[in-house]
Amino acid sequence: MNFRKVTLSILLFLSNFYTFGQNEFEGIVKFKIDYKIVNASNDIDTSGLPNKSIMYVKNSKSRLEQNSKKELNIKIYDATSNTAIVIFNIYDLGIKSAVKILSQDVNKLDSLVKGDIITFTKEKKKILGYKCYKVVEEFSDPQKNSTRTEYYFTTELSNVTRGMPEIGGMILQRITYTDYVITTTTAVSIEPKEIPDSLFNVPKEYKLKDYKDL
Repeated sequence: MNFRKVTLSILLFLSNFYTFGQNEFEGIVKFKIDYKIVNASNDIDTSGLPNKSIMYVKNSKSRLEQNSKKELNIKIYDATSNTAIVIFNIYDLGIKSAVKILSQDVNKLDSLVKGDIITFTKEKKKILGYKCYKVVEEFSDPQKNSTRTEYYFTTELSNVTRGMPEIGGMILQRITYTDYVITTTTAVSIEPKEIPDSLFNVPKEYKLKDYKDL
């Protein structure tokens, strides 16, 4: 198995969700994930994809965890050093690994997933009682990426979301449109809570590798 490709594919997938940096909020944010097939002729099976995720946030560190029937994926991000650790456990293959991604590779990934057209709209709605504002992210070159993403963020929770410095608040919903599927990730609970530092360490059963050595 090519661990470099697996690691990057998982990191790319997790980057389509939330990673917080420079936070005043400390606690746990839980999300539900819904999928809608755009065209019935598209043979896409979403049953193996995660239907929920959980984010632990403390100061400059965050941990995004998603568990599905097939695998466990964890991304630990440190905004201070701009580094990430990807942890994955592919159950049916018995493969467990933890890989550290250095700053330059994290930045390369950002350039792949972040659109270059950011539009603030006047549309608003409430999520979990918070007033949220809509922002649309698109790519000027559809051949590069045809994805369109809508974010709803609130300024009542002061955070800077990694990869989206234009948004001065916490994202509570993200709707991503592709030619095949619409993925909606929505916050279902926000719990201010003290988070132990140990949660941002690699579990003992995983051996940490450097991405450059794969």
